[in-house]
Amino acid sequence: MSVETEKRQLTFPVAMIVVAGLAVVAAVIVRSFAVEQPSQDQARSPSSAAAPVRVVTIERREIPVFAAFHGFLEPFVDLTIAAQVAGEITEQWVDVADGVSSGQRLFKIDDETRKFEREQALTGRAKARNELETAKANWERVRAIPEQSLTSLEHIEAHRRFLSAEANVVEADVAASHAELMLERTTVTSPIQGVISHIHQRKGEFVRRGQPLLDVIETDRLKLVAEVADHEVVWIRPGDRVTLVSDALPGESFAAAVHRVYPQALTSSRRFQIEIQLPNPQRRLHVGFFVRGEIVQGASGGESDTAVTTLVVPRAALFERYGQFFVYRIEVDETEGGGQFLASQTPVVVQPVRSDPRIMQVSSGLSEGDRVVTKGIGHLTDGVRVRIVE
Repeated sequence: MSVETEKRQLTFPVAMIVVAGLAVVAAVIVRSFAVEQPSQDQARSPSSAAAPVRVVTIERREIPVFAAFHGFLEPFVDLTIAAQVAGEITEQWVDVADGVSSGQRLFKIDDETRKFEREQALTGRAKARNELETAKANWERVRAIPEQSLTSLEHIEAHRRFLSAEANVVEADVAASHAELMLERTTVTSPIQGVISHIHQRKGEFVRRGQPLLDVIETDRLKLVAEVADHEVVWIRPGDRVTLVSDALPGESFAAAVHRVYPQALTSSRRFQIEIQLPNPQRRLHVGFFVRGEIVQGASGGESDTAVTTLVVPRAALFERYGQFFVYRIEVDETEGGGQFLASQTPVVVQPVRSDPRIMQVSSGLSEGDRVVTKGIGHLTDGVRVRIVE
């Protein structure tokens, strides 16, 4: 047997073995594919592909109308008291944080010059009144004399002196009153009941007329100047009740009321300012506290329209992506005869409902009667088939 013949005899069995091995591998792959891939009918079966979900129907509900805001408390009255006369401060009876009553003495400004001016004015007034008495007596005497016994010049002169004396008395009375007033103004008093918040000048310093001496604030009442939107300012009225809370006093709320509604929007924000008055008889709240507040529409007690009917959606139906809220809205699948449902990812614009944190007010994106998924959201994608369960 030749070498070439021997080679052909050895190659044939090897080839047969390789072909048989490849056939076995191919059979295994085909069978595996057949097991993993469902039949076409099974792929079309909605019951095997649909995700189970629970849904709710979007409906309208009455909810209270709120206006929410925040800001810093201010004194209801904040006065800067200035010197009304010039001079040296000779007495100081108060300091920062002292409580004062209306009319209480605060400062004393040197009054020696004012006393001298008052004495001069009083002396001048007494002299003017004596001269008036003399001129009046002379005028009455002249009037009693028959006209033929007097010249017209004497008559006119007596009358002129009388009128001049009357004018001098009026001028002297004004000068005396002014001097008395200037002397009184050397004692600086508080026009309101409050607390000293700042001292500008102290004892021993010289002050000019109009120069600030100290600041007095009223703390028995405080105020909050807040901003609200145009759709809120249209229903806010003076007297509406306000509820305020402060982080400085957690767990407590404070009753206040709208005092004033500003008629013009701020040019910077196009929002309207409202002024809120807050009683503070125990002075537990302090100027500068940060507070949050809210007003319920119709809270003045004179209106009945305290709620609005609007679309609401459960918070459980909402999910957020990239700062946008979405829901899965149920749509009917019409591609295969209908009767099946799809979950459509729908963007919505919502606002919180302060009276019920479980729901949100719908501004856009949904209509009354729409159905949205509330349970099973985590397993859904846009357009996936769903099966509604009770």
